[in-house]
Amino acid sequence: MKEQGVEPQNNSATGEIIYSPRQRSQLPPEYQMATFIANHSDRFIRENTHRPWLLVFSTFEPHPPMTGPYDGMYDPDTLPVGPTFLKKPEGHALFNRARAEHYLGNTVEGEDLREEKSWRKLRAQYYGNVKIIDDAIGRMVQALEETGQMENTIFAVTSDHGEMAGDHAMLEKRAFYEESARVPMILSAPYLTQSQKRIDGVFGHADLIATLVELANQPLPESLPGRPCADVLNGEANLRDHTAFMEWNGIGDRNLGNPKNQPHGHLALALCRNRRPVETQPVCRRPVRIIRPEQRPL
Repeated sequence: MKEQGVEPQNNSATGEIIYSPRQRSQLPPEYQMATFIANHSDRFIRENTHRPWLLVFSTFEPHPPMTGPYDGMYDPDTLPVGPTFLKKPEGHALFNRARAEHYLGNTVEGEDLREEKSWRKLRAQYYGNVKIIDDAIGRMVQALEETGQMENTIFAVTSDHGEMAGDHAMLEKRAFYEESARVPMILSAPYLTQSQKRIDGVFGHADLIATLVELANQPLPESLPGRPCADVLNGEANLRDHTAFMEWNGIGDRNLGNPKNQPHGHLALALCRNRRPVETQPVCRRPVRIIRPEQRPL
């Protein structure tokens, strides 16, 4: 961005001058992180047509702040919402109830979350940030097609977590609700099958690594976790009895004002089978400490 005349304006915790998420979100699409990485990915794909390669495209968007160059693309009033939108998690875990209470009485991105229209606006702007990723993926697909590599390239699209976006009256992640814990998983192996299908069941990121290794006809290391599922893609097996393990330690949840590096000892575990959690177990080695923003040390 410096080459384009954009100077960093924010101080980091170590005193360095950086491009903060807030500053980046206010720039045009061509200056976003996903666009920058897509430019390099496009060049990499076109320069390596003569040999096998592995490319990992990992970017920050559509991570908060929930504002960006495509604000206004989606109408907040007509954007669909589900049955849990702004529904308080009554009777659920204390931590989730506390988070919902916190959000419902606060302001995010200048929006008063005591009003439904503010939640809808943030949700719409988040969808706008997703377009940045859509455009970047489109760039890579176009490069693969134009260089004749699409038919022999394994292409996977996923995410590390979802986004509450107002469901259960929360934002961001940090919960085992579907909106947070369930993520996209699109896997393309054109040389294996040309048909598109939706496969029901549970599939975790550990399984993705094992599956990619298997699809590449490489030996699976004994220490590699996860189950290779290439047989599921070609219809020889299914995921009905498959399981996935998720863990979240609850440390440093800034939405409840927890000081950085403050130990809490709150550990949540979930075992999922057939797309539903079959066991959720909170484990506390020391009392969970919830600190309100007004109690945060200066």
